[in-house]
Amino acid sequence: MKRTVLLVVGFISMLTGMMAFFMSFIGINFVFLEWLDGFGEGLGFVLKAVLALFGFIAITIAQLNVKEENQEPEIM
Repeated sequence: MKRTVLLVVGFISMLTGMMAFFMSFIGINFVFLEWLDGFGEGLGFVLKAVLALFGFIAITIAQLNVKEENQEPEIM
């Protein structure tokens, strides 16, 4: 259950961050992320990239947990 939640949060964060990051190049912003640009355009740009990076890291961590849980314990 924890793994699934982390994976979903990661995908949502990554997709939202990437879309906001690339949409800022053409001057379009998500309404719910406009407050990020209140800190300045440069910092807002960086925060959107950080949101996408956080999503990528969350997805990676969720996948690492899957690999570890699927391994069989060693029997001596």
